[in-house]
Amino acid sequence: MGVRLDIGHDVSILLVEYQGEVVGLEETHPNQEGKPCRGWVALDSAPEDIRAHSHWRVVSKNPLTLTPSIRCRACGHHGHIREGKWEPA
Repeated sequence: MGVRLDIGHDVSILLVEYQGEVVGLEETHPNQEGKPCRGWVALDSAPEDIRAHSHWRVVSKNPLTLTPSIRCRACGHHGHIREGKWEPA
């Protein structure tokens, strides 16, 4: 299992590898009640069966920058990962 990274604003990510390549990340954040909520972010480099319908483009690997923004389907938490940090939308 990988290392969970704190990217600010109470958001953390866990990079997920498949066959030696980072294919996505598990993003964890607080919901409106302050309880942990999480979601899956598939990267555009992931095989088609992993990324399903939605996937994010890696603008920069280091520091990590993704596009477009990330919005949680469960609680609506919304923001961007830019230069390795979470920026609320």
